[in-house]
Amino acid sequence: MRSGAPVVFPPLRSAGFTLVELMIVVAIVGILAAIAIPNFMRMRERAKIAEAKANLGAIRVTETSHYAEYSMYVGNQAMTPDRTGDPPARFPWVANTRFSMLGFAPDGRVYFSYALGGVDFPADGFTAEAHGDLDGNGVWSVWSITSGDKEIRQQGDSL
Repeated sequence: MRSGAPVVFPPLRSAGFTLVELMIVVAIVGILAAIAIPNFMRMRERAKIAEAKANLGAIRVTETSHYAEYSMYVGNQAMTPDRTGDPPARFPWVANTRFSMLGFAPDGRVYFSYALGGVDFPADGFTAEAHGDLDGNGVWSVWSITSGDKEIRQQGDSL
């Protein structure tokens, strides 16, 4: 080594992020999650409601077809499947019900319980209902359609 010559060290480089930068990123991710999660949950509930609307529409079509062939509707079907145990879960469809007479059976498991109101074989119309507690808050929403309705009506918990 020569004496008197200055020793030159390479400049120090930053090898990572500062704590402030990391805290800003975490805060931004938290804000985005706070905005996105409620929207995601709302969309999820709307998708579950679409099941009820589609199945009630299918029940209306099968009831109308049954009436055209036999001059009577199918009625008096208790809630199936029984969903009183754990409302937010999906339940398997129950075979051999009055819905079987209509040829109605949804694919896979369902979020709602379905019922047919009235007497055994009414000639004046039908009422079909879908009951479900999709968010587990204990308040059930009920979707229904009758033989005279063009639209499916909702009452109870609005999601």
